[in-house]
Amino acid sequence: MLERGSKNLYDTDTSLVLPSAFVQGGGVQQEWLQYYAEVSRCDSDVGKVVDELRQQGELEPTVIIVMSDNGRPFLRGKTWIYDEGVRTPFIVY
Repeated sequence: MLERGSKNLYDTDTSLVLPSAFVQGGGVQQEWLQYYAEVSRCDSDVGKVVDELRQQGELEPTVIIVMSDNGRPFLRGKTWIYDEGVRTPFIVY
């Protein structure tokens, strides 16, 4: 699992193709790679909670809700009424 302070999983990902509204490469690509690392870190943290609940035998009677209050933090995203700004994660287990 990804730990805080660990090497960014996506530092060497040269296959990343950004949406057409973004400049390909450079600092913009690095920002997206950092965003993907944060999503992976969140996934890892939720996985740790699920593992702990399972280990304690409390997973089945527990409702887990993972959600966000806005879209991704990029152009046409956060605070905009485009698809990229209104599509938010909402997961219920």
